[in-house]
Amino acid sequence: MKRVLLILIIIMTLLNCRKNQIEKKTINLNDKIRTPDISSPQKITMVFGDYPPYYIGGILDENTQITKGMFVEFLYEFEKQFDYEIIKICVPRKRIDLMMETGKAQVFSLTNPLFLGSEAEKYLFTEPIFYTKDVVVSLKENPLNYEKPEDLFGKKIGKVSGMRYGELDQYFANGKITPVDVTNEMALPEMLKRKRIDAYLGNSTVSPYKYKLENYDYSHLYFAEKPLIEFALMCQINKGETQFLKDMNDFIRTSKSNSFLQGLVDKYTKH
Repeated sequence: MKRVLLILIIIMTLLNCRKNQIEKKTINLNDKIRTPDISSPQKITMVFGDYPPYYIGGILDENTQITKGMFVEFLYEFEKQFDYEIIKICVPRKRIDLMMETGKAQVFSLTNPLFLGSEAEKYLFTEPIFYTKDVVVSLKENPLNYEKPEDLFGKKIGKVSGMRYGELDQYFANGKITPVDVTNEMALPEMLKRKRIDAYLGNSTVSPYKYKLENYDYSHLYFAEKPLIEFALMCQINKGETQFLKDMNDFIRTSKSNSFLQGLVDKYTKH
């Protein structure tokens, strides 16, 4: 009888051990089950200046995002297709360089390597998105028919502080052309009208659009036919953002092939 009882105890003990092992395995298996993370958009901080119609109505304030413009609409579609959240900050031109250098911003909205000189080597650039040109603006009553930089020697030329103008920058630096800097481009046509400057540097797309936004009558202005410089507009990107560069280039190519980009240009420039 004792022997039978001992055998029963041994069997019950073995069964309990087996049960505990099964439960432990079940718990371990359950522990490995994970609810898939819902991916959140990748955040990118992009800095903007004052450059309508590409971006419109921006307040020069790091706490306020820009929401309108040709390039802004382009970015909205890019964000949807590639799962990005782009924080669009409009700041004064000089602060853009500082934010890019310190990494506070990862992307400068629209620029061209030729305006950065040797500094361009520090950054990546997308493929061209838009094309535009800078021109010399003078009075219709006394037009300055610009052909070459020497035509501006000895003259007072208005320009936006912090902006770069290709080969003219060296002549501003050495004094062959006298620069008259302003922080707001809207001051330039009035300075010209009052003959405080001989001419100023504007943009064939941006300047007229800005004057229309401000309801400013610019019928007295003459835009030189020969451009000061023609250039492509592209994104300037910190070197660590290689995936953003790839995604943006893919979107640029697609937007050109399906005419989405041309549609935006027509919307904002054909009046």
